[in-house]
Amino acid sequence: MHLQKTTIQGFGKLIDLSFEFHPRINLFFGPNEAGKSTLQQAILYLLFGFHQSSRATKQENLLRDRFKPWQGAAYGGQLWYELQDSRSFQVDRNFDGENMSTSLFDVLTGEEITTQFAAARHGKIDFQDQHLGMERDLFEATAFVRQAEVRSIAGDEHLMNGVVGILDSGPKDTSAADAVKRLQKRIQDIGSDRATKKELPKLRQQRRSLQEEYEHQLQVRAELKDKILEKRKLEELVGLENLKEIELKYMILTRSIDNTEKQLSELGKYRREVDRVDRAIREMGQAEAFQDELREPIMRRRQNRASYEEQLNEKNQAIEELDDQIAKIEEKIRPLERFEQIRESMPYPDYKALSRQWLEKNEEVKAAQSILDGEEVDLLRQGVDLNSLKELQNLQPAELSTMNELVQQQSQLEADIERLEYGFQKIEMQTWAKRWIRNAMLISTPAASLAVFLISYFVQFSPGFPIAAGLLGLGGIIYQFYRRARKKIAKQSAELESELNEIHQKSESASRELHGHFKKYNVSSLNELVTRQMQFKKYLDLVASRDRALTGRERLDFQLLKYLQLIGIREIKPEDLEQITRDYSRFYEIHMDLQIRLQTRHRLQKELNSLIGRIADNDSALAELLSQADLDGTHLPEAEEEFDKRYEEKKRLNSLKRENEKFQSAVDGILATKTEDEIREELSELLGRREKLASFPDIGDKSSRRTLPSLQEEFEVLNNGRQEHERELSALETEIETILEQHRPQAEVEEELAQVEAEASRLEEFRSSLELASDILQQVANQYHRSVVPELNESLSKGMKSVTSGKYEQVHINPTDFSINLLLPETGTLGSADILSLGTQDQLYLLLRVGLSRLVSENGEPIPLILDDPFVHFDQARLANMLSFLKKFSRENQVLLFTKEPFILAWCEQNLSDSDYNLFGLSEMIMPGQQ
Repeated sequence: MHLQKTTIQGFGKLIDLSFEFHPRINLFFGPNEAGKSTLQQAILYLLFGFHQSSRATKQENLLRDRFKPWQGAAYGGQLWYELQDSRSFQVDRNFDGENMSTSLFDVLTGEEITTQFAAARHGKIDFQDQHLGMERDLFEATAFVRQAEVRSIAGDEHLMNGVVGILDSGPKDTSAADAVKRLQKRIQDIGSDRATKKELPKLRQQRRSLQEEYEHQLQVRAELKDKILEKRKLEELVGLENLKEIELKYMILTRSIDNTEKQLSELGKYRREVDRVDRAIREMGQAEAFQDELREPIMRRRQNRASYEEQLNEKNQAIEELDDQIAKIEEKIRPLERFEQIRESMPYPDYKALSRQWLEKNEEVKAAQSILDGEEVDLLRQGVDLNSLKELQNLQPAELSTMNELVQQQSQLEADIERLEYGFQKIEMQTWAKRWIRNAMLISTPAASLAVFLISYFVQFSPGFPIAAGLLGLGGIIYQFYRRARKKIAKQSAELESELNEIHQKSESASRELHGHFKKYNVSSLNELVTRQMQFKKYLDLVASRDRALTGRERLDFQLLKYLQLIGIREIKPEDLEQITRDYSRFYEIHMDLQIRLQTRHRLQKELNSLIGRIADNDSALAELLSQADLDGTHLPEAEEEFDKRYEEKKRLNSLKRENEKFQSAVDGILATKTEDEIREELSELLGRREKLASFPDIGDKSSRRTLPSLQEEFEVLNNGRQEHERELSALETEIETILEQHRPQAEVEEELAQVEAEASRLEEFRSSLELASDILQQVANQYHRSVVPELNESLSKGMKSVTSGKYEQVHINPTDFSINLLLPETGTLGSADILSLGTQDQLYLLLRVGLSRLVSENGEPIPLILDDPFVHFDQARLANMLSFLKKFSRENQVLLFTKEPFILAWCEQNLSDSDYNLFGLSEMIMPGQQ
């Protein structure tokens, strides 16, 4: 089975998400709290649901409430998956409400097929039993690893039964366990112990009574025979124990004799050593006069002198090196001695700052002059004469105001002229028609009247005469109206013309006056005059800026030349100033280096003088201490040599005293409880006792390397055991004498028993056949369990060898509880996985889950492996090996890996291609619409 995609409306913090899965590896990468574990749980519960039966448990309800959406979204989602036979299905779950509806669709046809499967309450539909072949608990125990729960599989005694159930290809109702149960039920129907009214149980009860009687007789005789045999064995055992006691006594006596002889030998040796050391101590009696308390202060003074002399040599060597360095520095500074005069007047930092200011001001002058020159070139290109431009200095504000008023006046007059001309046009437009139309109307009206009159006259049309008269009257009215209108228009036109002439005269007068002002400044308009004035102002500003920069540089010239004249500089040039600054900088650095070394030499000389004084004081104190030791302190080397000689003699004397005390203590320890004569008497007694025991056969050559306490302890245990066996032997002899009693004849019991067995033979044989079949089926089931384990062992061994780079190669699994033992390379023996590190245990149980997933997949539907950060305790080398292992595993089974580890992300980017995996990045807090 491959998961294809999922859509989540709401599940915990996950809102409105959609993912399309890769058929091999899917890496979900994100920090803590990004929703990785929640997404893993969402996939599980979309696949299996929260409830596994029609009755919801408290734990299942709490789990369902835990993952309710945080933001009030719909609680549920969809999951698409594809089976190995290419069938695809969509499961749609809604976890809201009591029933939590679940629907299943065939993706190819779009048909809902939910009703094809057994359904229960709370949205449980058993489609996964058919599609995946397992329940949720087995899926979680094999292919579904929650965070920090890699080892939760350990101790699961029910897991193997579940795995074997998956591997069993037959139907559930024909499994081995069910067959055994059916055979047992059939046996009980034929005749069980509880079915007392059936024939076989009655016969069995009768036979049981006869058998008990017969077996009791056999038991009595067997017990009698066993007790006789047991008595003989006890007699033999007691004899052997007696012989063993004699051997132990002999070896104990031998060990005691050896210890006693060793004591006497060591006593003589220690006494000889005490005599030897006493003679040596008497020979060195003069060393007792040495004063031990003077040793430490004298040695401290000698060590101080050695330390002072070492420091003295170091100081002299350092002064010599400094003298060489100072001479070389003075040689380097000699060509630059002229700068000493400047340094006495101005330190280098102040000079450097002043020089930098001069160079900056010089650059400022250059820049200002360059800008001014550029401005002059621009003015000349525009045709502006600088001399005429300068005349604008005489332009007074009153004159400029007058010109402005004239310009405004002229503008007003031009507006009035335009207004009057518009008035003429408007008056012309006040007539009712154009002139040619008016003339045509005046001519056509009499002509039309005459035409109507003539037509009426010739055709005898009497209404034509009034019409002709009307038309003629209408023409007269139009003519009078037009005449009056023309008179009014002519009067208005004359008035406007007079006013227009007056305004033209004023405009010409203002124009002449304004032209006189413009000519004075060589401009043609007020705007041009204002522009020239602004250009002149800008020009003046640039000149002023250049002059300020020159003034600043001249002020710095005065300050700088005051010091440069000391080295013969009368004029400042930028390139010369930069060179002088570099030379002065070099001089200043060398001079400061020289001063530092001179100060260091002065300090070292003071320290040297101090050391000489301390050496003298130390030698004086040393001489005083040597005098206290009765040595001549005026000649220190000879006195120190004599002091060392006396100290070595005293040290030898003290060593002899300690040695003498040790030997004397050994002698006292040997004689602490017994005198030498008593020890010799004890030795003689032990030899006599051993000689008596040596007369027993095979005893005289017995010996042992064990210690005396060990032999005595064994003798005590053996003696106690022998006494107990003697008591048992006495009890058996009494019991054998009274064991036989009166019983029914054995032949009579055997005959009656044969008759009952003959009657029950048929039913017994049938029952035996059923029991045999039950046993065989049980053995087959057990053998099936054992056949699964080797396959798991081989898979897990290969995986551990790959992940641990060959360190662990053999792994063995207990099929009952999945505990793991493995071959430890350090000891070469099998050991429990519990003694390994947490990381190695995680690797073992993760590989066990992978092996179980592969085993189940080989016999059924391949199941996806879903892992939530199972590599917490892995180091990087084994993590890389495990990822390579999962890459191979993903060729057959889909892998979903949830992690926050950057190493895993980097490994996947380097070792996997786009055809191998999909990467899903999860932010710290997943919001709606994010993927």
